[in-house]
Amino acid sequence: MHTWLRLSCLMLTLALVSCGGKSSSSRADSPIGGSGSVGSLRISQVVIPAPPPGADATSAFLVVENAGDTSVVIDGVSADGVRAVRIHETIGGQMQRLDQVAVPPGTRIRFAPGGIHLMMEGLAGVLSRGDTVALSLTLTTGETMTILAPVLRYGEAVRAVQ
Repeated sequence: MHTWLRLSCLMLTLALVSCGGKSSSSRADSPIGGSGSVGSLRISQVVIPAPPPGADATSAFLVVENAGDTSVVIDGVSADGVRAVRIHETIGGQMQRLDQVAVPPGTRIRFAPGGIHLMMEGLAGVLSRGDTVALSLTLTTGETMTILAPVLRYGEAVRAVQ
């Protein structure tokens, strides 16, 4: 009986080690966060850092890439359960509001801390790690894209867009 139990434990351990190695490697290679596309614009790595307890605002980070041959302009952002989502850019340590962001052809823009990012103000409820938020981006063409963004710890969210 002991031999059968030892053999079963050994087989289970080998199976877990094998699976664990493969899945952690694929996780490291695949981006974290929501993604989607509209026309030539691809949005990826959309993540939201969980706000500190009691805060009614947080940010959102993402990567925008224009694979087309004409500029694409993002001029509106909204999110479920959020009063206002605004585009900001940090310049000289100060946040400044932007009405829109132009994404020239063949370029990639990272919305991340210390640069362009989204500010989500007036959260309707508590956002915690593991939640998801539907974030919608509107282009000057009138096209809209909605992406489900996971809520992560701040450090996880920052690493997701690096």
